Amino acid sequence: MSLNFAVIYRPYDDPEQPLIWFPLEASLADQGFRNALQGGFDSFQQHLAQKAGTAGDLPINLYLFLADELVSFHQVDVPEGVKRNLNKLLPVLMEEQLAQDIEQVAVHYVEQAVGDEDAVVSNAAAWDRDSFQSLIQQLKNPAEAGRAGNIRIKACLPVSACEGLSDLSAAEPRPEFWQQIPRVPVADQLQLSVSEAPDQLALRLEGHRWNLVTPEQNEISPLFGVFAVGLLAAGLYLLNQWLSVF
Repeated sequence: MSLNFAVIYRPYDDPEQPLIWFPLEASLADQGFRNALQGGFDSFQQHLAQKAGTAGDLPINLYLFLADELVSFHQVDVPEGVKRNLNKLLPVLMEEQLAQDIEQVAVHYVEQAVGDEDAVVSNAAAWDRDSFQSLIQQLKNPAEAGRAGNIRIKACLPVSACEGLSDLSAAEPRPEFWQQIPRVPVADQLQLSVSEAPDQLALRLEGHRWNLVTPEQNEISPLFGVFAVGLLAAGLYLLNQWLSVF
């Protein structure tokens, strides 16, 4: 069991209250979204601490959505021979398209682009590595919450990965030029349903090809490491005993 929260981060709309959050159980397409809470990181941590306390200290899973202006989208042609080392070479292939040093960005590739054959469709994304790490630290905020190990980032997607989420999360109607900003291709956007079960939605977000992060592995029990070391020691002991026979 865990507590699942959707969190929208849009610092340029309201720097003093850059976060919108609500339980994932409310569904992104549900009217419950309209009763979501908005505030800064302190308010967010206080709310998490309160919910976690009343739920018996359950782990907290965060499904993070970044404002599209925090992510740059690109079309990248990847030679077949490069794909084995794609994680290392992709920033180099994108270097001419990036506005900053490749050492400062994280990148994500979705393999084959999906969309209109006559249109240039994004198949890669880049974002500032240090800014993202700072955001994660503020969301966990161990100094305030005292439970950073219990807060896990299960998915991180651009806001445009979910149909209509950009409009719902905007403080004011977007100007017309906003529609020209690159974003997740329409063919890749999640079509949300009010009736969709929360666990199904969570899995769709985690498995979405525009999920920019790998779900954290800290849900593995710490006893797993002890158990593994024990098995290794036992194996070495048996091997030593077997070799002593010969």
